[in-house]
Amino acid sequence: MNDHQQPLHGNPSHPEWQRFQHDVIVATDSLAYILDGISRIHRNPDGPIGGPKLRGFPMLTGESFRDRTRPYGPMMQTVFRGWFAEVFDLWESVYELRLSDSIDADGEFLRLERAVLEEFGQVRNNLLHGGVAMDGEAGNLRRLQWFKPGERMRMQFWHVLDFLNQMGWLMEDDVLILEEDRGPRTSRWHVERDRELEKIPPQLVSIRPLIDLGADDPMYRYGVGVAFDNGVFGNVPFGFEEAIDPVTPLQDRIRTWHAIEIDDNGNLRIPGVATVGARDLYQGCLAEPARAPATWMRVIGLQGHSI
Repeated sequence: MNDHQQPLHGNPSHPEWQRFQHDVIVATDSLAYILDGISRIHRNPDGPIGGPKLRGFPMLTGESFRDRTRPYGPMMQTVFRGWFAEVFDLWESVYELRLSDSIDADGEFLRLERAVLEEFGQVRNNLLHGGVAMDGEAGNLRRLQWFKPGERMRMQFWHVLDFLNQMGWLMEDDVLILEEDRGPRTSRWHVERDRELEKIPPQLVSIRPLIDLGADDPMYRYGVGVAFDNGVFGNVPFGFEEAIDPVTPLQDRIRTWHAIEIDDNGNLRIPGVATVGARDLYQGCLAEPARAPATWMRVIGLQGHSI
């Protein structure tokens, strides 16, 4: 099975893989709360700060508190480094070992996800050792294309969202963890659909080509997993085969679909076929998920839009 034949949601329901996914979502939830707390402190530095008070604590002079708490400033960067370190340690020190027998038995097991994790590890290493994207490492990645060689690594939450999207972990269905020594635990990604549409739509920050050549309905053979910088996401099916010359060889179709990108205007561009506005994608993500084949989990629909 090659990259192009990988099922859309081909992650096997291995209990250790589900636990890994759950633990990463828990860590991401903690990250979001801490970032929100720093933002609140920045907006109101003289306001009360909850939590236990230390009797002995740092006293700083010449270090601007508002500068350290600014959006994606020094304080947030410290927190991001902790999240990247924790997530990769969960994989490298815990779950990769627990899954090693399955990986050794089948080289295709989680192959795409392991490729993303390998790139994530390079980001983590460069981030924690100098904070500069190195040539041949975090500066030259195929999937997590976040930095150029030599670029200072200033992390933002959209990097987290892109990682989760590339892993196929942005989903609204519960991940259920059952263990004998404690009660059931669940995690999922929630989208608030009952709020008014923002006057300024959020930025499209992540796209993931989805291909399922075995789908009976041609509409569901090609799609895109999208994510916006405010955490909204969705899987978008496209009738791609109806929009191209029917004699186009399969490998050319696949190559075109893997070349989809976010253009300079922040929209989704399908080379030589069409451009889909980010606002249309966002409105579709906020609509109620439509019925779809099981491999798609849930999908969004674009009102009055076709390619």
